[in-house]
Amino acid sequence: MAKTDKTGRPVFRAIMAVLSLPGWLLSLVLGRRVRNSIADRGRWWDGLIGPLLFFSFLALIAGIVLPVLRVKKLFMFTDQISLARGIYTLWKTDEFMLAAVVLVFTVLFPVLKQFEAYRLWRRISIYDERFDTRLRRLEWLSKWSMVDVLVVALVVLSIKAHKLASATSEPGLYFFAGALAGTALALTWIGMAAARLRGSGLVEYPE
Repeated sequence: MAKTDKTGRPVFRAIMAVLSLPGWLLSLVLGRRVRNSIADRGRWWDGLIGPLLFFSFLALIAGIVLPVLRVKKLFMFTDQISLARGIYTLWKTDEFMLAAVVLVFTVLFPVLKQFEAYRLWRRISIYDERFDTRLRRLEWLSKWSMVDVLVVALVVLSIKAHKLASATSEPGLYFFAGALAGTALALTWIGMAAARLRGSGLVEYPE
């Protein structure tokens, strides 16, 4: 009988340990894994949802702080605009309503989605009646969070249409869009994992 090659197992385990580190750090901050959650009952690849949300959160921070737009006026003056600076400028110029709208769509909604997605993955049982309700709510919020990317894109197009100014996208825009895409992927993953676990015939563990 041929022996099983075990040389690749330590490397595989090391890679999985590195990938699961962000999820482990999140668990220290946001609480323990509960029974019957996806993190508890899922396959090993379902454990990558935590790192995905962690890196999406880092990308969101970068997208808010880093410039999203570079505006060049009269071929001489250049200015870089970040979402954080934009919100601050709107507030300082007494555009309170507009500043609040941008704050909600670019900061509060994305952070809320990522926090709730983490709870669905690790802190709520897939058999809990709150699970499907919160998942549907987050999927609805995902559609509205993409509005900000559309607004920035429209601003770029409008500036480019002006003869005296030009605009180009900066890394912050890509980080922001990547954060939203990563969160949306995590939510889809969570929904598919929950459906798979429920359909596999696994018996619910008592709390």
